[in-house]
Amino acid sequence: MNRWVKWPLLICLLAANALAAATDPADEDSAEKSGEQVVPVGVISNQYAQDEEVAEVAVDDEAIWLEEPKTLQAFRTFLGSYRFFGVPEDETLEFLLAQSAEDQQEVTDQLGYQVRRAVEVLVQSLDKADRAHGGTLLAEVPDERLYESALTVMMRLVFLFCAEERELLLLGDELYDKNYAVSTLREQLRTTADNH
Repeated sequence: MNRWVKWPLLICLLAANALAAATDPADEDSAEKSGEQVVPVGVISNQYAQDEEVAEVAVDDEAIWLEEPKTLQAFRTFLGSYRFFGVPEDETLEFLLAQSAEDQQEVTDQLGYQVRRAVEVLVQSLDKADRAHGGTLLAEVPDERLYESALTVMMRLVFLFCAEERELLLLGDELYDKNYAVSTLREQLRTTADNH
């Protein structure tokens, strides 16, 4: 007799050391094989996600709910009964979380392609400048070092663009925009070029 039951949702509050056990995919596989209950979606509060990918798990810290009422409102909407009863399959919480994971992979792949292309353009530009100076600019720089340096610059730019887009830095502040921002750099360079 198979006792496997598919619950639509499990919400639990865990101690700090219990997250790994609750999100271990190996435990889920063994539970399913032994006929134990398996929960397709888990919402774990007071925890932070592990590095390894696990089946659809949303992690939230309710300590900020009093400070940020919109977060609590979003969490309530997220777990509203209409997400579980009488909705099409493609609007269930389980489906939306799985789709989000797929979309995340697609964004990661696209970003990887764009960074590789940007590194290629940067290396080609540096090589062109080096040739224009008779090969003296990069004479002491091995190809591997040049590539690693170009990649480092691009990854740092990606980080800064993301941080500015998410308003984690002071974008909008005149001093920051004029002297530190990367998202305004293109326009600044264009203006400087036009003035000279």
